[in-house]
Amino acid sequence: MSVVSFIYAILIVFVSAGVVIVMSMIDLTGEPTIERVTFIIAVIALTHSLDKRSVK
Repeated sequence: MSVVSFIYAILIVFVSAGVVIVMSMIDLTGEPTIERVTFIIAVIALTHSLDKRSVK
């Protein structure tokens, strides 16, 4: 259980850092839609793979 919670803590840190980066890109360029979509897809894929590994 501790390993899974540690992995999720790392994921939360990366997600928050990504949100900060996306916010800064919005402030700089004004329309970072492609970067935002790709980041969301990557986060969803990471969480799904982690869920499958933890279930098995």
